[in-house]
Amino acid sequence: MWMSGTANRDLPTKGQAGDANGTGNMHANTNRSTGEAINVRGGGSDSDNNAKYRTSSNKRAKSKSKQPHPLDGMHGTRPWSPPKPDSEELFGLLESSLEICGYKMEIQDGTYRRFKGENVEKEAFVENGDMGVFPISPIHTPSVLGKYLMAEFDKPVYVSPKKTTILYATLPVEIGIFARFKDRYETVDVFSPKKQKYALYGLPNDGFICRWAMTTPSTAPAKETDFPKEAHIKLILKNSMSGWAKFDKAVFPAERARIYYGNGKMAYSTVEIEIVNKGFSRSSIHDRTHLDQLQPAPLSTLHPTSLKLTELPLFKPESTIVMGGY
Repeated sequence: MWMSGTANRDLPTKGQAGDANGTGNMHANTNRSTGEAINVRGGGSDSDNNAKYRTSSNKRAKSKSKQPHPLDGMHGTRPWSPPKPDSEELFGLLESSLEICGYKMEIQDGTYRRFKGENVEKEAFVENGDMGVFPISPIHTPSVLGKYLMAEFDKPVYVSPKKTTILYATLPVEIGIFARFKDRYETVDVFSPKKQKYALYGLPNDGFICRWAMTTPSTAPAKETDFPKEAHIKLILKNSMSGWAKFDKAVFPAERARIYYGNGKMAYSTVEIEIVNKGFSRSSIHDRTHLDQLQPAPLSTLHPTSLKLTELPLFKPESTIVMGGY
């Protein structure tokens, strides 16, 4: 038996204000001949009530203005900073040129180019706005074949009945180059620093394609990763059954997991997976990572808020087909 799952993220909903007298109801009558509102509760003149209304409206406007933008905390409108020359950091504002894993990216007179050796692999003209280089979910190259990431364990993990275990692993990332004008983003380029492999999760008639990676689960985070090709991830494996559960793969929607970076490290959001029964698992992606002093990359996920749980079928291991690298 092995597991998988999905998590959905919803944007914040607008809160509802209660009334002043605590009853949950506010009443007003109107003059049927003139259509004007007649105050029937709270007393006071029309001017007083209008002043109260303006004050209340101003408070609501201020409250609304303080609500976070969906990209706040993800470099929504804050200026990007270039990497510090003497640090291990690679990501940030692309000022002129930058090299990552044998690829050279440069921006000159509004023209962006990515080189592999002497060959130009990508070229685009960016009329205005900042250019930034950041890690992104590994599902975009050579094209978007699927939206899920499959982490296959190099050894199975057995979890006893009604117990939870925490493990750590590493998974690949891709590198994205973004253009930004105010709070509007556009993905200009994406490349993979590692050779990509994809797998069919399930059967041909009802399965789906995942970005595939072999990983080694451990009880402590790896001291080193293949930076900037890989990122840390914390996996919470929960067995809700009355019998033992076997985990030999983890499947989750990569586009919904944030990627955090800083100080020469990268990490995914924490992923929690629960096996509910022999046929289904349930997973969620937490809005945090287990490493300190990291910041979320912009647009590493399209759903930066609360989660919903979704169930997926548990396919047998032999139903997984791994396809060659690109």
